Amino acid sequence: MAGREEKARTYLRAPARRERILEAARRLFAEKGYAGARIREIARTAGIHQATLYDHFPSKEALFAAAVVEPLVEAMQGMYERAAGYRQASSRAEFWPLALASVERHLAAMEALYPLLIRALFAEPELARRLYRERIRPIFGERGRAMAGAVREGIDPEQLALFAFGLFFAVAMDRALGESAPPLPETARQLAELACFGFAPDSLRS
Repeated sequence: MAGREEKARTYLRAPARRERILEAARRLFAEKGYAGARIREIARTAGIHQATLYDHFPSKEALFAAAVVEPLVEAMQGMYERAAGYRQASSRAEFWPLALASVERHLAAMEALYPLLIRALFAEPELARRLYRERIRPIFGERGRAMAGAVREGIDPEQLALFAFGLFFAVAMDRALGESAPPLPETARQLAELACFGFAPDSLRS
């Protein structure tokens, strides 16, 4: 049985093998941090040889960056299509379900990624700075470009992406560290309402 399992691991296609490496890396980086997670241990957890890991990722830093950033990018898949939907919406009834679905998607992704993201942002200072500036910050620019024309005049869509990231992160932190939190759908509803329509009372919106 062990031999058959080893053979199955050996013949994994490259995309599946890469994803297995990332899953192992996320688990160990979240548990042990950047310095504490060893490449040898990540490879062993993924069920591959260390040399095979290096075929996919040239360095530990590259693996760490991919483990942190790729879920953020995946959460934004379809953002150009969603932004087009926002631009085409002619009423709140058309706009609202698009916005709510997007917020729910991003909140769920952030909650899953939060332990690893904490490790990333509070890793070795120089590594954290490079990771943020070279890998994470550009995501806000990309999201801003996607949302251009979908927000009202006077709002910078790139800054809106940055603000939204901060809100998602704060919610994930509260859910991870706080004593209690509302169900995620209710949190998403309130956050979508805030992001789309503001927090001012109805009497001040006219």
